[in-house]
Formats: sequence, C-alpha cells, structure tokens
Amino acid sequence: MTARTYANPVLSGFHPDPSVVRVGDNYYMVNSTFQYFPAIVISHSKDLVHWRYIGHAIQSSDFLDLTGLPDSYGIWAPDISYHDGTFYICATLRLNGSGRANLMMRSERPEGPYSKPVVINEEGIDPSHFVDDDGSHYMLYGSKGTKIVKLNEDCTAAAGEPVQLWEGTGRAAPEGPHILKRDGYYYIVMAEGGTEYGHCVTAARSPNLFGSYEPCPFNPVHTQSDPKATIQRAGHGKLVETQSGEWWMVYLAGRPLEGGFCTLGRETYLDPVRWREDGWFEVNEGRGPSVIQQAPLLPEFPYAEPQADHFCPCTGSSYGIPIPGIGL
Repeated sequence: MTARTYANPVLSGFHPDPSVVRVGDNYYMVNSTFQYFPAIVISHSKDLVHWRYIGHAIQSSDFLDLTGLPDSYGIWAPDISYHDGTFYICATLRLNGSGRANLMMRSERPEGPYSKPVVINEEGIDPSHFVDDDGSHYMLYGSKGTKIVKLNEDCTAAAGEPVQLWEGTGRAAPEGPHILKRDGYYYIVMAEGGTEYGHCVTAARSPNLFGSYEPCPFNPVHTQSDPKATIQRAGHGKLVETQSGEWWMVYLAGRPLEGGFCTLGRETYLDPVRWREDGWFEVNEGRGPSVIQQAPLLPEFPYAEPQADHFCPCTGSSYGIPIPGIGL
C-alpha cells in the first residue's frame, strides 16, 4: 500500500467532542450539536480520514425538544460504543440554568433509529459507555474527575452507586472520560484544562476497574505547548484500534485567527498513538497536534461529494424529556 498523508482537521468546522468506535472495518463517530436539531450527528468512515454523515441519534422532537435553549446549551459530548450487536450513544443534556442530565439511547443500526433517550443520572457531564470482560455495563462521567456507575442489563438505569475512580492531575475542569482495557490494565483517558488554550488529554491506569489509578508519568499525553502553532486547544480525545493493529486518537482542537478566536469552532482532529514498552501510550510521539500526518494503513475511501447538515437552531420555551428533580 502506497504511503499517503492527510491534513488535519479530518472534520472541519463545528465538530467538537468527537467519540469514535470501530465495528469490523467500519468507523462511526459522533459529535456535539448543542442547541441544534436534529441532535448528535453520526458520521461513517472506512479510513479514519474521510467521513460522511449517516444520521442523527435524536431526530424526533417528541424524544427531545430543545426549544428555547440559549447558545452552547443542549447536547454535550456524546459517546458512541458497540457491544454484542447493539450501538449505544450517551450524552449530556445541558439545560438553561444549572440543570443537566446524562442520557442513554441504543440501536441495532449505527445510523439509527435510536431508542428514546433515558435519563441515567443528573450528576456530572460527558458520559461514556464501557463494557467489562464479564459483560457488565458501566457509565463513566466527569464529576471532579472520573466517576463510574454500573448500569442495568439493558442500560436504561443505574444499578449501583457512583464511585470516584480518578481525580485527574489537578488541572482545571477534568471531564470527558473514556476507559479502555489493554494487556491487563484499565486506562482512563480524560480531558483537562477546560476547552480554551491549555486544553489537554491526560491518562491513568490500574489493574483493577475500581482502582486505585496511577497517573501517567508524562501527563498530559496530548496537548499543544507551542503558543504560535496553527492548531490550539487540543483535548477531549478517544482512542481507537484499527483492524490492522494501529492505534489512533480523535480529539478536538481549534485553528485561531488574529485575536485568538477560533471562528470555525472546535473541530475534529486525528493523530497516531504508539504504545510504549512500559505500557503507556504516546500521541504523535509527544509532539502535539499535527498539521500534516501519515495516513492510517487502511485502504483510502474518499467520498465523492461534499456534504452539509441542515440543523435547525430552536427557539421557544419548552423541553421534551422530563428530567426528575429539575422541574420540567
């Protein structure tokens, strides 16, 4: 296969908080959509570089009415996962004021339709889904670090009390946690530093799911340390292994213009991951975000035509999901 390169970002313009999953030789990604509807855009790729929209996780206003939410509220940081023939998408619904809820939905097809979202809990943000070796389902979420709660078998409710796994490295706003298991270790991959300049990805590991967790000795494992670089605000990453055995991270970042404003918003980027002999991983050999990068060792699969998504910014005053304790 001839070596080729790609340019970051792989999804430009308003594609924040990426989460990716591989099923066979297909890759599926979700991104935040905030107050726009339909909610949670779902994309497909065969090579991790070229992406095409295939659907939305929430398409019915009977399932979720975002009417009246101000800018940057609504759906935050969705996660997509797959287990035993079922796709799972979870996300935070951020309401006006202080209300929030972590939602879960499921489908047998990556593009949907997905089940009506159910509320798992109202604590923290940025949930993700993890299935352990024994088939037990869990939801992780950001709440002063990483917390975990066991779910019932069909992932419609919590089945236990939340447990704090790792507080992070002490940087601001620890959030967006994911967990993976590799070679006998559970790895937490988490965002820290807020979504502004100084955003980063940190990691910790433990031989036991419930800890205690050892921080990576060279945290952050991914960030932008050059204030003059083209790409800034890199963080909120998730790892994925290709069918050829390579590892990659999708993450968010921005390209600031004069004055430091990222007019196109937070976009989706891709960089390679290398596992070290000591069991820790490096992203792009510790060099931060790449502008031009060697493409994954996958057959190139470009899509023929550019695409657009016709979101509707909602206005009004009602909401569609009753959230216990929030008074909707």
